[in-house]
Amino acid sequence: MNEFTEGQRDELLALLKLIQDGHLNVIRSALTLGALSFREFQARYNISKPLHAKLDRQGMGPPTIRAGARRLVLISGLPEWEKAMLALDAAEREHRKALEPEPPAVDPLQPPKRKPGRPKGSKDSYRRVRPQIVARPASQE
Repeated sequence: MNEFTEGQRDELLALLKLIQDGHLNVIRSALTLGALSFREFQARYNISKPLHAKLDRQGMGPPTIRAGARRLVLISGLPEWEKAMLALDAAEREHRKALEPEPPAVDPLQPPKRKPGRPKGSKDSYRRVRPQIVARPASQE
């Protein structure tokens, strides 16, 4: 029985997933060339063309080679690219977490502050109190 390295096993699992999803052209390309076209790469990682172009402009795209006029994404460089993307995501999450303001300290002995809104009391306490009209007895003349 053949033993696979972890990278080979991950690549085979990814290929099997693509077979289940019906992306046979991606598998043919990956098995014959060891590289993916941009369209195949975008299908494999479920990213859009604009996002892929943005990653390339920022220098964060996957490793590529030129084959004539075509640029191809190297399959052998994808695990390192994935790790770099995961590390970048974790760093961005930590940065966002550091920027969040700390909640104010709550003194357990102080009553909670009221929220702005209606005055304290019954739900109709904000209405003006009208004076009651008292009927006067008719004068006797």
